[in-house]
Amino acid sequence: MKNKILLIIIFLLCPFTFLINNKDNTKSDIKVEDNIIVNLKRNDEIISLNLDEYIIGVVGKEMPASFYDEALKAQAVAARTFAYNYLEGNEINISDKIQGYASINELKEKWQNDFDKYYNKIKNIVLSLDNEVIKYNGDIIKSYYYAISNGKTEDVMEVFNEELPYIEVVDSS
Repeated sequence: MKNKILLIIIFLLCPFTFLINNKDNTKSDIKVEDNIIVNLKRNDEIISLNLDEYIIGVVGKEMPASFYDEALKAQAVAARTFAYNYLEGNEINISDKIQGYASINELKEKWQNDFDKYYNKIKNIVLSLDNEVIKYNGDIIKSYYYAISNGKTEDVMEVFNEELPYIEVVDSS
């Protein structure tokens, strides 16, 4: 199961492009600072977090912390890239209906006695990536990702009604 999910992530990320550090620029030529705030809408409430805290919560929600480090890194980069599509100035305004997120308390409940081990594992991975994102022709991509596959990716035009040359239909069996 772990290997299948890891392969799906690799299949999704590899055809797009390679990782580039986002301190240089994002989207087109927007300079990104390290102090990005995420305003997360959850249950009619807005929670403000720094971007790294948010990405830790996304990875903790979206993928088992027991997975291999490289799979967690891929998820963190995909999650950060996805979130950057909601960047306005130095704020990301997003809903947990758009991208899954687990708070510290939810992660404590989920991981129980392994909380410190798993939280620190994900935190160290997120921080080690130094704000990496995925770009295509210098622009941050729309990094759509999913948890369950039917054996191949879908045509982006059919699913999202837009042309994205970096997303191709590939076998992911």
